[in-house]
Amino acid sequence: MKSAAKRICGILLSLALLFGGQTSAMAQSWDSSQSPALRTVRVQTYQDSLASSRIQKSRYAASSLSLSQNAVQARDTMAKALLGGDGEVDLTSYRISADDFLNIVNFVIFTDYPEISDIRSYEYQVDLSGLVHGVQFQYNYSREQILARSAQLSKAADAVLKATVSDGMSTLQKILAVHNYLVLHCAYDQRVQTNNVPEDSFTAYGVLVNRVAVCQGYAAAFQLLMNKLNIRSIVVQSTAMNHAWNMVQYNGEWYHMDATWDDPVPDQPGVVYTYAFMKSDGGISDSINRHYSWDSAGYRAENTQFDKNFDWKPYVVSESATAGMTLDTKSYAARVGAVYQFLAKPAAAGDTMTALSSDPSVATVELTNAKDSRGALFTVRMRSAGTAKILVTSAGGGIQTMTVTVNEASKAA
Repeated sequence: MKSAAKRICGILLSLALLFGGQTSAMAQSWDSSQSPALRTVRVQTYQDSLASSRIQKSRYAASSLSLSQNAVQARDTMAKALLGGDGEVDLTSYRISADDFLNIVNFVIFTDYPEISDIRSYEYQVDLSGLVHGVQFQYNYSREQILARSAQLSKAADAVLKATVSDGMSTLQKILAVHNYLVLHCAYDQRVQTNNVPEDSFTAYGVLVNRVAVCQGYAAAFQLLMNKLNIRSIVVQSTAMNHAWNMVQYNGEWYHMDATWDDPVPDQPGVVYTYAFMKSDGGISDSINRHYSWDSAGYRAENTQFDKNFDWKPYVVSESATAGMTLDTKSYAARVGAVYQFLAKPAAAGDTMTALSSDPSVATVELTNAKDSRGALFTVRMRSAGTAKILVTSAGGGIQTMTVTVNEASKAA
């Protein structure tokens, strides 16, 4: 049975599907010198965004299928900017309403581009007729960090699919494999109980790279992996529960899938529940799962075939034997200018290894010797004070990380 703490994301979902909890001074206002009738709307929390939309969230659609062609183009333009850490986007030519804009920013992008996670706040300009002319985004990280973290997340997601999905697997087996991977390889972030959850834990990055997250992160990671597998799914949320999960489509029917609910707290290695896997609306709200008051953008889960004591064992496919990997170092601290080498050993001899830094301005990493008899030898160079996470992946699906802390010379460990 789930603990009470498991039923919430900690920070209210109204604070963000996309945004972290902190805000700072907003970007400079859009240049409205040619259009003095423009007004600027500053959005520092997700709740502000909903309030400014002037329509109920149940009217929002979580799929690009419901968007006009102009709105689809605006979505892709904003997504490209968000993925690249760009601050300002001109939307004048798309002629989208404020309601469509908020729909895209707060719901559609989270489903269609769940890898976007580093935005902190934004402001947009709307004219007297309600059309949005531009938006400025602010981020939690520098542009270089955003690009580096995005590359890490993509590598991690590809490694997960390499480890879990193979030729010949059915769609249902793929969905189950991803669900099980998230439960087995991510721990629920119990810092939620002290309201001390880092922003990464609300993102797919938290799940696939840091391997610790809350419900929003689990939902984003599942959505990202389903997108890569071309399996339709959406993110579902309940502000009443302060909780988020997914719905996934199988054989034309929609089902609820809540990996957070199926992950024991505290974490139990090797244990996977299926209480909230492939459930109907009735199944997800039964006496065990107790989900309620959710928004699924109008999608309904009516098929009950998996609700009662369904045996999932015949559908389980073990992770690839090549997915294992070990590092000889899990964390390292040094001063600026230092150089450190570590070894990564894949499960399969000769497997190609790749390493990426979350912040190349702090620490860079490069492959020095792929044929070292002990494994792959990597070199880390300490560039400036700060912390960086080194992600190492293998072609066989292995994932490991090493945390590097770089201090000024006087503060070296």
